[in-house]
Amino acid sequence: MKISDFKLLPYQLACIYKIQSDIEQGKTRIFINMPTGSGKIITIISFFNKFLEENERVLFLHSASLLAEQSKYLLSQYL
Repeated sequence: MKISDFKLLPYQLACIYKIQSDIEQGKTRIFINMPTGSGKIITIISFFNKFLEENERVLFLHSASLLAEQSKYLLSQYL
């Protein structure tokens, strides 16, 4: 499955548009806060896939080591 196969929900798209808006306004630190099970990782991967250029750098932090490993795996699979 490719990242383009995922159908994003309206609130996930709204999050992506907000991230893009924040970047366009010059913000360099963005915090994503969504409920458990809402698809944060898929939302973020979709954003990375659509909007970041090859030379951009991103620091992706997670508060739980198990979820960080899951995120690392998913990022490596889709990007």
